[in-house]
Amino acid sequence: MDHSGVINAGDSLILKRGNDLKLVKIFRNRNIFLLKRNFSIDPAIGKPYGTLWDVVDRTIKQVQPDEEEQAEGTTGGHDNRSLVDDGTSQRLTRDDIAAMKSQGVQGQDLVEQIVENSATFKSKTVFSQEKYLKKKKKKHMLRFRILRPSIRLLCDMYMMKGPSKCLHIRMDTMSQILTQGNVQSGLNVVLVETCQGLLLSAVLERMAGHGNLFQIHSEDFPVRQVMDSCNFPDEYKKIIHTFPMNKVATVFREEEEEEEEVEKIPKRQRLEGEPDDEKMDESEEKPGGDDPKTEMNTEQERRLQKKLLLDNTRNLLKAKNMDVLLIASKFQPEPLLMTLIDLLLPSRQFVVFSPFREALVECYTKLRERGGILNIRITETWLREYQVLPNRTHPMMMMSASGGYLLTGTTVALDQ
Repeated sequence: MDHSGVINAGDSLILKRGNDLKLVKIFRNRNIFLLKRNFSIDPAIGKPYGTLWDVVDRTIKQVQPDEEEQAEGTTGGHDNRSLVDDGTSQRLTRDDIAAMKSQGVQGQDLVEQIVENSATFKSKTVFSQEKYLKKKKKKHMLRFRILRPSIRLLCDMYMMKGPSKCLHIRMDTMSQILTQGNVQSGLNVVLVETCQGLLLSAVLERMAGHGNLFQIHSEDFPVRQVMDSCNFPDEYKKIIHTFPMNKVATVFREEEEEEEEVEKIPKRQRLEGEPDDEKMDESEEKPGGDDPKTEMNTEQERRLQKKLLLDNTRNLLKAKNMDVLLIASKFQPEPLLMTLIDLLLPSRQFVVFSPFREALVECYTKLRERGGILNIRITETWLREYQVLPNRTHPMMMMSASGGYLLTGTTVALDQ
């Protein structure tokens, strides 16, 4: 993670416009799309995070702090009872506004022209003026703030645009998972997640490159979409050990039978024995073709390297000295929990997240029957979001109803 606070080419950024968040990766001389606008973001490279920008034509222009903090609508009428919304208060028509845009008038200048031609703006209350300005800026200006990707912002972005992709994990639920699991630097963490790498990134940020993180994945390759967007340094990623879910049972075998890796080689890749006459004729006709021996050696090396990494991860898991177990998966959590909990040392925490209470109730029953677990609890995370403005602080009109459920507990040593 780049802590310099400066935007660099190749970084992933979050563009914040009001409550809308968009994740993009920037490169030089490459345009981005935002709200049907295509523009270059090159002027932002080398600038600090947190700066405000306006889209002008096909490029961006930085908004200075004095322009950003300029007071707007400081005086107004007593109330709005005399205002009538009959559509005649604005002297500019749509054709006039379109003509001004074609002449190059846009952004803040266009909003100021609209305000000046409003017959009722000055008679509105200060609150109404602010709402009017906010509405016109959103319609006629494309202004956004560039932010560094963080776990909180990524949680908010997924909850707004695709909550099913992250299993409906809110930012408060994520904080509860990390806190209840006591995730910190230097631990051995076992993680099972199917939320685009969101929980993986949160744990990785907490561990800061120290310890071991074992990611159990169900796909052919682990999904790390969110992690790739967090701009983590290489030393953070080196602690990740991947292990396929369909091979977890091999960790608990005392003597694992060696897997046969002898595969049938196609005729055209035979390296031993006499090739047939037809193949000899083909090889003579194509002397410049790829050497099948080289191709096969490369493939064998790749498979051998993959097997060595898998065996190394399996041996680390066989030590059964894990400190934390975290599960946030779309699969039924009970088989995963009852299998992986044996990897934990005594007096260690585990956390299981599920959007559904019934799945955790089943896990709760199985843990009670198994024994060796203390302080088993099922909790529901609940969040109330507030609007905080002068004289207008109140709960938001629309908010998330539930943040899912957590099953937590602490392991203890069983009597032998």
